[in-house]
Amino acid sequence: MTKVNNNSRSSSSSSDNQPYKRIKLDDTNLENNNNKTTMKTQAAFVNKLYKMLEDPQTSDLISWSSHGDLFSVSNPTLFSKCVLPQYFKHNNWQSFVRQLNMYGFHKVNDLIHSNLTNENQTWEFKHPNFRRGAVGDLQHIKRKSAKTQLQQLQQQRQQELQELSKNKDDFLTRSSSPPHLQPTPPEHHELDDQVSRIESHLNDCF
Repeated sequence: MTKVNNNSRSSSSSSDNQPYKRIKLDDTNLENNNNKTTMKTQAAFVNKLYKMLEDPQTSDLISWSSHGDLFSVSNPTLFSKCVLPQYFKHNNWQSFVRQLNMYGFHKVNDLIHSNLTNENQTWEFKHPNFRRGAVGDLQHIKRKSAKTQLQQLQQQRQQELQELSKNKDDFLTRSSSPPHLQPTPPEHHELDDQVSRIESHLNDCF
């Protein structure tokens, strides 16, 4: 008969009775891993935009507000030339703004005047799910459907058309003589042209 090694059995039994060691998770690493996973689920544009704002080397051109709930671009011309090519395959400011609109960002300020050059203009944009430090909320920023974009474009153009028509009426009202007795000034022609262009654009949308 084969003898059973009591010492071996005792050692095995002792090992089985040992309590499991509790592994302490590194909260910092866990948080970092979650952030990396979250960032992968973001739209590429939103991800790049957030990284752009977190880069201290570009903070003089694009930066968060003091509350971190919106961001501003202080010099669109220089921003397009120096910053955009680092993150996108273009340096077109209007394309950048269109992308923002497609993802639901809204222009906050209304400081765009005809007497200001692009270098002197400051643009501010905001999205309820785009805030400094709130990386987890970025996954909720989705690109709008083509139907939604068209509806918003039509609404925006309609508002512009109404505003231009109002300005045109105000101009005629302020005139000292009846419109049919006075020559049409250049400003009047310009308003007519703008109204015609917007009406034409609206017709193309339908």
